[in-house]
Amino acid sequence: VYVEFDGYWDSEAETRYRFAGTEDSDGTNHDRFHIYVNEDNFGQNLKVWLVLNSQNTDTETRLNLGFEHDGVRAFIIAGEHDNYLTNLAKWAMDWMSRAIGTYGDPAGDFPLHKVGDLPLSKLAITGSHDSGMSEKNLGTALASECNTLTQDKSIYDQLRYGTRYFDIRPVIGGSNKYYTGHYGYSDEVGWQGVNGQSIDDIVADINRFTASHNELVILHLTHARNTNTGYRRFTKEEWYNLFLKLEGINHRYIETDSSKISELKNLTLNELISNRSQVIILVGGQDCDPTDEILPAYYDIYGQGFFPHESFDIYDSYADKNEWESMRDNQVAKLLDKSPSHYFLFSWTLTQDEDQATWCAAGLADSIIDLAEEANPHLSRELYWRTYDGGKIYTPNIIYTDLIVHNTPAMLALAINYRYINKSSTLTYVAGPHGTIDGITPQTFVGYGWNGTEVTATPDTCYYFTGWSDGYPPAARTDTNVTKDIAVTANFAVHTYTVTPSAGTGGSTDPSTAQTVNCGSSTSFGITADSHYHIDTVS
Repeated sequence: VYVEFDGYWDSEAETRYRFAGTEDSDGTNHDRFHIYVNEDNFGQNLKVWLVLNSQNTDTETRLNLGFEHDGVRAFIIAGEHDNYLTNLAKWAMDWMSRAIGTYGDPAGDFPLHKVGDLPLSKLAITGSHDSGMSEKNLGTALASECNTLTQDKSIYDQLRYGTRYFDIRPVIGGSNKYYTGHYGYSDEVGWQGVNGQSIDDIVADINRFTASHNELVILHLTHARNTNTGYRRFTKEEWYNLFLKLEGINHRYIETDSSKISELKNLTLNELISNRSQVIILVGGQDCDPTDEILPAYYDIYGQGFFPHESFDIYDSYADKNEWESMRDNQVAKLLDKSPSHYFLFSWTLTQDEDQATWCAAGLADSIIDLAEEANPHLSRELYWRTYDGGKIYTPNIIYTDLIVHNTPAMLALAINYRYINKSSTLTYVAGPHGTIDGITPQTFVGYGWNGTEVTATPDTCYYFTGWSDGYPPAARTDTNVTKDIAVTANFAVHTYTVTPSAGTGGSTDPSTAQTVNCGSSTSFGITADSHYHIDTVS
């Protein structure tokens, strides 16, 4: 909705929307919302009036979105009749446990109850870039808050706003203390940057949150540098000492089965957080030594909350742009190319150019936070529609931003999940009598426009495949461009053989005609010799 005031005091306007299919039996009382704007002596206002029944939003709720000239305000509503979610809901900090029904609300009463069955590879969550950089603790001469700080809130507050993936870049600084850090290198000025939240504070923040919220939290450790010794990468011993600190995190996810460790992204929320919080710590990746060197499988902490980053196969490639439109185009193109074959990190982040990084401290150029304030309001409008392209729905697994200061990104993730669930399909393949199905069945949450995986109808001994119940002829099938549920049965029939008797001169058989016999069965014939004859041979 575009809003422009004409400059006259005491002006107002209203537009109304209603949801088709939510009316009463007499065709009245649709669920609806109104967009209301006015200008008075208190300023300019943009409000939403919700006129609907919902267990998550009060009937006739009025929400003040604020107003900024030439700005963007996001209002997100997702759900179904009697059950809607909005980005101004107060419970976003518990969205995972509410979705699977362990928060105290029955799962069936929540419009996203199927979220618990989605594998993480098909689930959208929110993440923060350089998560610990909400404060400055020591740094280099040319680094300032404007070119290093990416966040305004602590890890604890980011968790409360619904963030579930955290980009942790550990450094050793000061008196050999572990911090998060934001550092970079150039030939002209060498290494520059600052330290952010300490690792000790982050451990405390996570424990404080998970003590009362049963949610999944993912930390990803990358870009580890020792700022006290030439900004080199961590040694193996320094990594291990970091792990010992992070062992102070409660509710770490435990998995020692190597086959499962390699496929963590296929876990579901129901499997992970049905009765407690879980914290997964991914190790390695960007600007790190090989993972098997810094987290070898023989470590006693391996699988005790600490896992190689390859377990998720994260595709993380930021745009390196300082204008949000070009950044958007870059990330959308990568999403369409790399998803869903990778766990995709959608980086809605702007990067300062050299002049901005140099002059922002003097107030002559935009800071990282300024760039985030410019880009973030466009996120909901731009990303939601662009995840549906060419007849297919794409999932940005991590919606990754700077400046997490409200729950709109989390609600955007919920809206994307809701659409994915409602547009996805289940493929069910059943074997009729005398056969089996080789392959996965049922195949759940097949994305709209995507393909299932191959299944093959295999007959039992003595039987053969005759076709699928929908007329599809080959025994091996892969359903493509799926847009609706498919349930089919593989049919089988027995092989039959013809046994034809014949009698030579001087005798007869009973029966004397050809007999049809099923494979694996038997038939019999009586052989009678005529008078003056005897049975010589049977062949």
